[in-house]
This record gives sequence, C-alpha cells and structure tokens, in this order.
Amino acid sequence: MSLRLKSLLLFSVAVVLLFGIVVVLVETLIERQFTDIEVEKMLQQSDRFSADLQSAVKAVTSEVGDWAPWDELYEFAAGTNPDFPARNLDDSTLANLHLDFFGIWRQDGSLILLKALPGHLERNRIAPDHLQRAILRQRLVPQNDIGRPASGLMRIGNHILIVAAQPIAHSDRTGPPAGTLVGGRIFGPDEVASFEEFADYHIRFLPRPDGQVVPAVKPPALVRFVDAQTISSTIPLTDFRGQIVAGAELACARPLHLQAGATIRIFVVALASSGGILLFVVWYLLDANVIHPVRRLAARLAQAATAGKLPSDLGVTGGGELAGLARRIEDLARTIERTEANYRAIVEDQTEFIFRYRPSGRISFVNDAYCRYSGVRRENLLGRDAHHLVADEDIGRVHAAIDRLSAEEPVCILEHRVRAPGGGVAWFRRTDRAIFSDTGELRELQCVARDFTQTHLAHERLEASEARYRRLFETATDGILIVKQSTRVIADVNPELCRILACERPSLIGRSLEALPAFNSQRTQRTLAKLLDSSQPAHHAEIALFSVTGAATADRCHLEVTAGIYDAGDETIVQLNFRDISLRKRAHDELRQLSGQLLRLQDEERRRIARELHDSTAQNLSAVQIAVTQLISHLDPALLPADDKARRSLGEIRALTDLSLREIRTISYLLHPPLLDEVGLLFALRWYVDGFMTRTEKIVHLDMPDSLERLPSEIETTVFRVVQESLSNVHRHSGSRKAWIRLSLKGGILGLEIRDEGRGIGPGPDRPAGPHRPGYPVLGVGIAGMRERLRQFGGSFEIKSGPGGTTIRTNLPLESDESEED
Repeated sequence: MSLRLKSLLLFSVAVVLLFGIVVVLVETLIERQFTDIEVEKMLQQSDRFSADLQSAVKAVTSEVGDWAPWDELYEFAAGTNPDFPARNLDDSTLANLHLDFFGIWRQDGSLILLKALPGHLERNRIAPDHLQRAILRQRLVPQNDIGRPASGLMRIGNHILIVAAQPIAHSDRTGPPAGTLVGGRIFGPDEVASFEEFADYHIRFLPRPDGQVVPAVKPPALVRFVDAQTISSTIPLTDFRGQIVAGAELACARPLHLQAGATIRIFVVALASSGGILLFVVWYLLDANVIHPVRRLAARLAQAATAGKLPSDLGVTGGGELAGLARRIEDLARTIERTEANYRAIVEDQTEFIFRYRPSGRISFVNDAYCRYSGVRRENLLGRDAHHLVADEDIGRVHAAIDRLSAEEPVCILEHRVRAPGGGVAWFRRTDRAIFSDTGELRELQCVARDFTQTHLAHERLEASEARYRRLFETATDGILIVKQSTRVIADVNPELCRILACERPSLIGRSLEALPAFNSQRTQRTLAKLLDSSQPAHHAEIALFSVTGAATADRCHLEVTAGIYDAGDETIVQLNFRDISLRKRAHDELRQLSGQLLRLQDEERRRIARELHDSTAQNLSAVQIAVTQLISHLDPALLPADDKARRSLGEIRALTDLSLREIRTISYLLHPPLLDEVGLLFALRWYVDGFMTRTEKIVHLDMPDSLERLPSEIETTVFRVVQESLSNVHRHSGSRKAWIRLSLKGGILGLEIRDEGRGIGPGPDRPAGPHRPGYPVLGVGIAGMRERLRQFGGSFEIKSGPGGTTIRTNLPLESDESEED
C-alpha cells in the first residue's frame, strides 16, 4: 500500500472519528441542557405544589380555628347545650366550611360527635371508626393548650387527608378547654382537579407500601424520566410526627425533549455536509504540501543509504517542516556531544542523593538533591571528603565495605547513620558502584543514597511492639492459640494454654488443630470450625474441654473461646483465646436448679393454699350461709316489726357470706385450677379464658387444637401460668380491648402465641424508664418468671412490642434432646 493511500485511509478514519466525537459531545451537551431545564421546571412545579398543599392545610386550620373559640360549641362539649348540633350543624355547614368531616371530642378522649358530608366517607371507603382511631393514633386528642392548633397530613388506607385540631375554648380564650374540634378534607378526584386546574401537571398520590419508605432527598423531590414524553417528581408527604406516610407524584410532558431531538438531527445533517466538503479540501492541501515532499525526502534518504554515506546534505531547502527535519538529521552527529549534558540533567532531577568521588575519597560531582540536604553550595562540596556526613561510629564500616569492591563485585549496599544538618542523627541507605577501566584500574565511584530515617524508626517501633506483644502473649492469663486459617496448623501457643491442655509447647506447634485429643469431640470440632471459617473480625463461643487422652473427665472444664482474624502477609491467621469459665458455669447451673426448685415449690404452695381455701375456708363459709338462712327462716312473723332490723342485718350477713364464698372460690381456682389436674390443659385454658372475659369485659380469641394428649403436669402448669401472667399484663398494662391466644403442636414442639393491640411495653405512669436503658421500662418479675419457667424445660421465650401491641411467642420441646458426646 502506497504512502498516499495509507495517508488517505488514516486521514479518513481520523475525520470520521472526530466527526463522531463532535456529534456525541454536541448531542450530550444539548440533551443535558434541555434535561437540566426540564428538571428545573419540574422542581419549580414541585415547589409550587408543596406551597399549594401548605395553603390547603392553612385553610383547613383557619376554618377549624374560627369555630373552636365559640361559646355554644364550648357548652355543647361541656354537656350543657345538647341542642347545638340540631341548630348549627347540618350538611350545609360542612359545605360552607369546605370541610369533608369534623368531630368533637371531650378532654378524656371520648368522641361526642363525628359528622361528614353525606356519602363522602362511604364513597372513599373510610369507616368512621377507622377515622376516629387514626385521629387518636396521631395524638390530636386531647388538645390542652388554648390557641395552639395542630394541623398536617394523615393517611387512612389509600387516602391522604388534611386534618386540623383545635382546643374548644371560650370566645374570650379563658378557662380550660372543654374538648377538641377536629376537621379535615379528603383528597379525592375533585381536590386533585382543583390542584391541576392552575398547573400543567397531573397529580397522583402514592400511598406508602407496607415495609417501604417513600424516598426523601434534597431538594425534597425525586425527579425521574418516565419515558421520552413524560417527566415526573415524587414529593414525600409527612404526618404530624414527621414520619413519611405517602408520596405525591407530579407528571408533566417533555416538549423540550422533542425539540432537542430535532435540533440534534439538523446539526448532524449540517455537520455531515460541511464535513464532506472540508475533508476534500484538507486532503488536497495535505497531499500537495506534506505527502508529496515526504515521498521525495524518503527517496533521497534511500539513495543515501544505498551509497553508504552519511546524509549530511539532503538538498531540502525552505522553512517548512520537512526542511527542519532534514536539518535535524544533519545535526545528528552534533547531538552526541550533548549526551553528557542530558545525563547531568537526568541526575539533577532525581530525589535521591547522587555524588561521584575519586579513589582518594574527594567529591567530583554532586546533584542538587545532595546540595539541598547538606545545605552547602555545589562549588563548596567539590573536593571535600565524600564521607563527611557519615557518623563517627559507622565510618569504619563504610570504608571497609568500599575497600572490598572489585571488578568482579563492583556494587555494595549498606545502611549507616549520618549527622543531620539540623542536628541529630539520620539514617541513609546507599548503593556504591565502582567504575573500573579496561585495565582493571579503579577510576571513580558513584553513590546513590536516600534518607530512610522514618522507615528505620518504624522498623524499630515494630520490633518494640513485637517484643511487648510477646511479653503479653507469654504472661497472659488466658490460653492463646495461633492457627493458620487455610491449613488449621498450630503456629504458636502460650504457656497458659499448655497448662490447660497439659501438653508441652513443642508437641503442639506444627500439629493440626483437629489432631489434638482434647478437641476430638464432634461438637467441639464444629464449634472451632465455625470460629475459624467465620469472616467476622471477632466472635465468641463455648466448648467443653476433654482430657489430653481424649476421654471425658468427670469434672469437665468449660472454656469460653474468642476468635480474632487478621492477615499476616499472604496468610490469614486466627487467634483463639481460651478462658476457663467452669466456676461460672457451675454457678449458673446451680442457680437454674435453684430457680426451678423455687418455681416448683411456689406451684406446690399455690396448690396447697387453693386446696385449703376450697376444702376448709369455703366449707366454713357455706356452713355460716346455711346457719344464717335457717336463722332468718325461724324468725317469728308476729314479731316482724321488732325483728325487721335483725332480719336486714342477717340478710346483709348472708349477702356478704355469698360474696366471700364466690371470691374464695375464684381465688382458689386462680391459684391452681383443679381442671388442670383433672381434665388437662385445653379444658383449663378454656375455663380460665371464659372467666377472664367475664371478669374484665375484654374479648379473647382462643385458637387451640380440638384434642391434645395429656402432657406432663409440670409442662401443663408452665403453659397455664404463661397464659395467666400474659392475660394479667393485658388487663393491667396494655389497655387493649382484645387479645389472641394460639396454641399449636408441631414436630414435637408445643408453640404458644399471645398478642394484643395495646400501647406496647414502654415507659409510662406505671412503668418508669430503667436506669441502664433510657426509654425502656423496668419490667416486673412476671416476665422473668415466665422466661425462667420455660428455660427449665429447654423452651424459648420471645417478646416483640411496639405502638401496635405486644406479642409473646414461646416454643417448648416435649422431648428433650440428649447432649451429644463423642
């Protein structure tokens, strides 16, 4: 391929690439500019929508605030003006106020009146009780501060509401509020249409899906391009407590995007037309002024090479680029003379200290880096001793290393101390090279040195740190084992672990961890494998240590193992710390046995007290009741006026006796229901739940199997006590009107779940916050007792609590698993 054809091909490719780059850049710039304009416009629309939404909130707040300080409304809330709704509150009132609903609550939180536009709540599928609960959940009722309204957004189902609450006060703003007035509007098609009427966007509300949060960014709108014709922004909507409950999506058309596409197409056509013309003109000029002269110069160079002569005269004249190239070729010989100067320039640019010195030890050359370090000018350094900076204690070692240089080994590398110009001592690492003549005579030496003081000090600190670690390692009260993670080979072990394992250190180092007889239990092997294979930087586990022979000891040693993983070069190292917790383990076991014994004694005492109350005290009261009844029947009717007072007293005694008898029987059944021993857990639970609903007027949903085989009495008592304590907590603390109990048996596991919809476990008037966990209540002994009862039989106990209620889940294995010993 000729030079002209190659040049044409390369030039065409370059022009096409340049054309493509220009098109891409221009297209990117135009699209980015138009996109920025669209985004800015969308953000302005978002700001306008937010302002309109705030105006709507202010309008609702103003309407509610105008009604709240009204004497007749105050009297109605106080219960002294019952005719107020008939005279003042009809459907036209809400229409005039531009409200969809409003309600009146007393200060104690009870609802007096909830009124809405006819069919408005039904059309939006909002139940009045759901609306009431949502207002109470937002803590809008009661409002205790006169003149301080609360307003904002609220979500019910898939609907967004604007709600305002205002204390009901006297018109003169005196006296305590009599209640709370709450009014609001529901976002529906009409409200959305009113927002879209004066804007060029469409609104769509996005209720927050459960478990997700509408993103909130700065600026407070998430802009995205739906497609080529539509752009949208999502604005997070927050409730009274600042929590995101929904999002508002504004969608607009993208006319600028279409204009950008048309502009780009016009630009590409114009650029392609002008580029073709420019390509032809430039190629013609390039061929005439560059390619043809280069071909002629190449032909003359080929002729000179064939003749074997230096092309000192190429016959190129003029002042163009080719003439300059010819002159540079002619000056090639003179360039060799400048090699030494170029070498000096390279040496001067180095950051290392470079100097040359004669065999006599006198400096013949230094670079600028050496001059700057020593603080001496170049002319004052030339001729001085090359080792004038070397510390006195190392000067002999430096001279000895230089004297050993020879033609066979002309290089030596050494480290030594130097006297720093500012005082003190620094460290140099230097490389000296001896330059010999062809006859083997030493002509000159060159030294390249650098200051590595910081590296040397870091190395010394590392050695000191290693020494301190070794002292800690050897004297630690915990047993320490260093293992290579990849091979499980023991790299090091401290004396304390040797004492625990009753082994000598040389017999442990280099052995596999699995090969140690003390760790040959399968359970221990699995525990250690998890510790070694974990990617966490540090974690803990417990193991039972066997004797060095591999047999289980009678008095087993329990160890707490802490694993730490770190990298040492190309190898990952695991450090295992073993701490003897045998005493703590035995104390814990004894404490658990004592707790179980106390619980059993408590149940026995309850059973005994219940039996005594039922068999003794209740029978005595029954005898008193019979005696009083007989005494009343034997009173003489002829003496009725005289015995009237006595008859009334006897009647009161009989009534009190009946009441005491019922209470004693109830207490006896609560202490230990006989049904639990006679017919089993299911009948006892049904009896207790029925009695609980009768006494407390709460609703309890009971879900149990149709039949259940009799369980051991201790397990039935444990499950019954958990249900009894949980329902007692629901009655006394949660404030929930309903509770759910589910008992199931699956795979040998007896599961129990109890939940309510109360206020949850949190600090309150009867549950102060704990000193160690602010915001959490100090729990009583009930929950601890339930947990301990279940723990005695290997069961689990879990509590989940929040504003929506509390859930207790327990799992109780009916067949205990034997501990694995290998």
